[in-house]
Amino acid sequence: MALFPCDVCHRRYVGVGNSAYLGWVAGGFNERRKWRLCPRDLEQILSFVEERFDLVQVGDELVDSSIEVSNLCGRDCQAPASTTYFAHVYPRSEQPRIYVASRCKVHADIDVLQPFTVAA
Repeated sequence: MALFPCDVCHRRYVGVGNSAYLGWVAGGFNERRKWRLCPRDLEQILSFVEERFDLVQVGDELVDSSIEVSNLCGRDCQAPASTTYFAHVYPRSEQPRIYVASRCKVHADIDVLQPFTVAA
């Protein structure tokens, strides 16, 4: 049984825990949250992040240093990025993964991390 409950569903679970750090940086402001995750919620967060963000690093290896960071506004948006989002995911028994995405000032109403602020 995990010592601490999952930060999403608030239940204790059997087995080792997983963790993720989700955050954003915009100018001089930033926010970062650490999540302890049961296996089910880790899969949900990974699914969300893998669909919207770009994988940039696995363990110590850069995936591709020339990737264009996902624009969460849509690939056709030409406005410069003003906010960068990141997700550091640490699945147990696997290499840590780092994902990155961006958003412009024009589409600032998009709340990228909202799915992680509501308990499942």
